[in-house]
Amino acid sequence: MKDLAGVKQLPWPTQSPGLSLIENIWRRIKLCIASRRHRLMPWQMLVAAISEEWNKLPSEMFAKYATMTPFRLHTLRKFHGGPI
Repeated sequence: MKDLAGVKQLPWPTQSPGLSLIENIWRRIKLCIASRRHRLMPWQMLVAAISEEWNKLPSEMFAKYATMTPFRLHTLRKFHGGPI
């Protein structure tokens, strides 16, 4: 592990969407947008839809994902980087 500006860099699995908070949030936004009636929309409408769905996300969801991260890291170490 390197120490960059006082921050230890952890070895990270190459594919770890379950550990990435933003991947979980993006999945939820994608599901909400996919449930809309008009799936094909102009770029500007898509950006507006993403922003709208982002603003609807409850703040508790962010806290939930953040508190789950240490447990998921522990589980990942337990399975030596395999799927969890």
